[in-house]
Amino acid sequence: MLKYSINFSVKNNENDALTPVRLRVSFNGKRPELYPGVSAKPSEWNTDSHRIDLISKKDSRNKDLNKAEEYVEEIFKEFDAIEKRFPTPEELKQKFAEKNGKGKEVKDVKEQTYIETIELYSSETGEKNSWSKSNYNRFNKLKNHVFYYNNNLVTNSIEEIDLIKFIKYFHGEPMLIKRSGKAEPGAPHKNTTVARTLKDVRAVLSWAHSKGIYSGNLHETFYPKLKGSNFDLNEPVFFSWEELMLFYNHKFDINQKHLEATRDIVALCCFTSLRYSDAFNLRKTQIYDDIIVVKTQKTTDALKIDINDYSREILVKYKDIKGIKALPVKSEKEINEQLKVIGEILEFDRPVNYTYFVGEKRYDEVYPFYKVMSSHIGRRTFIVNGLYLGIPAEVIMKWTGHKDYQTMKPYIAIVDVLKKTEMNKFNKK
Repeated sequence: MLKYSINFSVKNNENDALTPVRLRVSFNGKRPELYPGVSAKPSEWNTDSHRIDLISKKDSRNKDLNKAEEYVEEIFKEFDAIEKRFPTPEELKQKFAEKNGKGKEVKDVKEQTYIETIELYSSETGEKNSWSKSNYNRFNKLKNHVFYYNNNLVTNSIEEIDLIKFIKYFHGEPMLIKRSGKAEPGAPHKNTTVARTLKDVRAVLSWAHSKGIYSGNLHETFYPKLKGSNFDLNEPVFFSWEELMLFYNHKFDINQKHLEATRDIVALCCFTSLRYSDAFNLRKTQIYDDIIVVKTQKTTDALKIDINDYSREILVKYKDIKGIKALPVKSEKEINEQLKVIGEILEFDRPVNYTYFVGEKRYDEVYPFYKVMSSHIGRRTFIVNGLYLGIPAEVIMKWTGHKDYQTMKPYIAIVDVLKKTEMNKFNKK
């Protein structure tokens, strides 16, 4: 007789949201996970009985879990009697999918909704890849949008027309969830935002396809052409060297210490290429005599960034603050708000063109520079000024962690224009 064990579990989450029940089968040194298509809130889950504490007798979820356990038992009995061996994890998943109504041969059972699939994807992929809170939030937003678009959308029934209508939903009045939990119609999403969302939609479908939940191929074929969605309409927002020096050297009033701290944090990003998330998490123990060693929040890559005179001055300034962090950090929202105040004080009001599309409609807007300043300006400023000072792109990529030369091209194009402007100073008046 083949020896194996079965364990049901539910992953905890901050919001006590419905989470797919996992069925883990342990055998022959392997522990594949199966998903019966049942969801439960962590507060409903009984860790002693490994079942859901049901309130209503009409709730059939525990019966579904019992049935799932029976399916696993049947599969092992069949392999024991016929094959005289353990199933491989892939064989177990395929057989379970067929018995549980997820296989291609079974069409008459209720299949997993796309909302359930997003929850399942977030739970498994997030745990496996050590997601940050922002990643979980991103897919939670996707789940909310699907709920207001079509909460009965079945994953394995998704067709191209469903995704086209989903795009139209975003171009209309997509629902916005307030902090209070109240939902209300929001502003239409720009094509760049929709393109990012569709990337997440495809990621979930690709994962679902690998799990036997989704049998289509839209994750490979659905790449609609959304005008202006390739991020090449607008130049990156950055400080010129002159602006950076004004920003760095400005003397704040005694009652503007909060603005001074914001300036210093962003200036450090300008002189090191750190993203704000990495500056926020920077610890004193990551700072050595001549380098900063960080594992980036976005990519988890380990980077060694050389310390220059400007970055050293900032780090020394805050070396004695309390706690383990190297800087007096604050929320990114505060940083963005206070940056605009600083920009206005410094009269950074040169016009900046901003173009975007919503569907087929083009919008051309002009803002004073200070209004488009955000925490992203630090990294972009480092790259543009580094190239302008003559540092090779390959060296800059070592500091920034960029792996693809293609991502550097927009910055190189900016520097080419800047150099041409400077050369014009030699022309005869």
